[in-house]
Amino acid sequence: MAPIRYTILATMLVAIAFVVGCSDDDDPVAPGGPDDPTLESVVISPGSALFTTIGEDIQFDAVAFDDAGAVMDTVFTWQSTRPEVVAIGPNGVAIATGIGTAEIYAMAGGVTDTADVAVDLTGDPVIEWIASGSGDWSDGANWSGGTAPGTDDIAVLTTAGDYTVTLTGDVAVKGLVLGNETGTQALATQSFQLTFESGGLLGGAELSLDGEVRVLTDLAWSGGSMIGSGTVEIESGAEINVIGNPLELVANLNNNGAITLRAGSTLRVNSLLDNNTGGLIDLQGDAILSVQNNGNLHSTGMVQKSEGDDEAAILTSSAEFTSTGTLAVDAGSLWLAGGSLRGVIDIDADAILRQTSDTAILGVNSRGDGPLVIGGSVTFGSFENQVITIGHVILDSGSLTAMTGEAGLLINYSFVWRRGAVHELGSLTTQVGSLTTFETSGTKVLSATAWEVVGEVAGDSSVNLSLANGGGISIANAGRWNQESGGLVSEGLNGSDGFHVVGKFNKTGEGAFVVETAFDCSGTLNLTGGALSVQGAFRLLDSGIMTGGTIEEPTLATAQLIVVAAESAEMSGTIRPDLDGQPANLVINGNVDLGTSFVAELDVPVTGGIPAESLVFLRGGQVLAGTLEINVMALPGEGAEYRVVSMVDGSGMFDVVFTTTNPFDQIIQDASGVLLKR
Repeated sequence: MAPIRYTILATMLVAIAFVVGCSDDDDPVAPGGPDDPTLESVVISPGSALFTTIGEDIQFDAVAFDDAGAVMDTVFTWQSTRPEVVAIGPNGVAIATGIGTAEIYAMAGGVTDTADVAVDLTGDPVIEWIASGSGDWSDGANWSGGTAPGTDDIAVLTTAGDYTVTLTGDVAVKGLVLGNETGTQALATQSFQLTFESGGLLGGAELSLDGEVRVLTDLAWSGGSMIGSGTVEIESGAEINVIGNPLELVANLNNNGAITLRAGSTLRVNSLLDNNTGGLIDLQGDAILSVQNNGNLHSTGMVQKSEGDDEAAILTSSAEFTSTGTLAVDAGSLWLAGGSLRGVIDIDADAILRQTSDTAILGVNSRGDGPLVIGGSVTFGSFENQVITIGHVILDSGSLTAMTGEAGLLINYSFVWRRGAVHELGSLTTQVGSLTTFETSGTKVLSATAWEVVGEVAGDSSVNLSLANGGGISIANAGRWNQESGGLVSEGLNGSDGFHVVGKFNKTGEGAFVVETAFDCSGTLNLTGGALSVQGAFRLLDSGIMTGGTIEEPTLATAQLIVVAAESAEMSGTIRPDLDGQPANLVINGNVDLGTSFVAELDVPVTGGIPAESLVFLRGGQVLAGTLEINVMALPGEGAEYRVVSMVDGSGMFDVVFTTTNPFDQIIQDASGVLLKR
């Protein structure tokens, strides 16, 4: 047989993953979506195409016309009847993946046009395997040219059937095409070296190697497997395009170039895949890289999700994935199940890195504006006093221990807590400029971990947080917690370290925010809506300020601070009702011990007989102490009476002082509170 000639392109870029499935009769189903009743016809160009190399790509275009012959602006769906021969992506780029014929469809609004395509290898020297079965590579009688392929030849082993071609020495060829959908076509290198520039592994291919296989430029891997105890070397500048599903790697692969997993592809790693410094593993669309059966993916180079809105995946099952290089998510989502990270995590603003299973983040440089979504368990760090910084974290885990580790976790920009437990983490800090929000009614536990809020917390009814095993919350001097509705912070197993306000805590909106553990404030406690209900010990420390209030009548429903069930309640700081110059009743429901350093600062009056500010104790038995400081804003009229402190069956006295001259004739302190009369 005379040799066929063809050229293999330097870039064997195949994209079976872009392909939409077709019907059994090769007549594709029109895509979903609204039909345009005026769309009349679709014209695809070119109307036919011949591919002369595997990996060759051709751009197809389509135009839609209405019933008047005018061009319409619409979106097309592209489809191939035989993606194992020619695959086509959503942008109309078709790529040769095998040998044979197929049809390309362009569809819009239920209207379709078709192009005939064929892949026929012509050009450079081709030597075909013609033996009727298994045989020796070096035996020229087994090949179409009468001699075994050499360094300038393309070796083609695509005859159907089950057979094995065996190397008996080192071999170097220009190109290699192996595989047929019918049967298994094995190429056994034994202990020898096989080198080729470009090639393709098709359905049925079995590259069996005990020696070394070197890929110098490009390999299109659309079917079959690589197995054996040997190593596949991807040289610097070379690329493997993975386009099949599933493909089996049961041999070691050493990557110094690029491995591109196209959308729809699955590569199963059952051995060692080494992605070296300078190497790239690129997952696109919904590609899956599965490390299993004690396999190992080790990367000192870059692993990335580069394109597509779908979720790609790196899965580990009884296996290992270690990245000391860069893990980058540039588009869509990357699902990481397991693994160990120490290096760079770079998540684009519109992308997501989603974690499940058990993952160790031992030390990373976090970049980008996209979130790390923790859906399993993550161990941070490997030694005490280590600090790991992550820009954006979403905790959405059903794991009993979602975040743990000896290191402290510093969250720079955003923390969304949906569900999951933080347990025995070195520390948790939400940094200046960060925003923490709570979502869903899922279980949230802070256990044996101190959380320092240096940024801002936007709390709502989704706050249902249990503090256990000494876990505690501290709002730092620069921190701020804004609670816009009800919510709950409870005390879990083995007690807590409590809720500490050094910065500012704001309670706004309706509903009661319930804290069932100790609560102390040395900063600012601003209560302007609903209630703060503390059922553990409550303390307003010497430097603490309680402000806010309501213009409503002081009833149980308008109580701002509720300490009825508190173990103890003490106030040694300052109460300063303030509602932007309007009348403000600051209400305390429950008995509070007032220290000698306690100060109540009240403004009276605005006009008439309504005090600008007042302090209301709703429970009986209150004992007054400390200083009542009165600021007279306007001279009251004759006969004016102002009850600035209201109480039920109280006792004790304030040291009453005025910031200006006292205009009142009487200051009456009795069981009902403090009354000013003129």
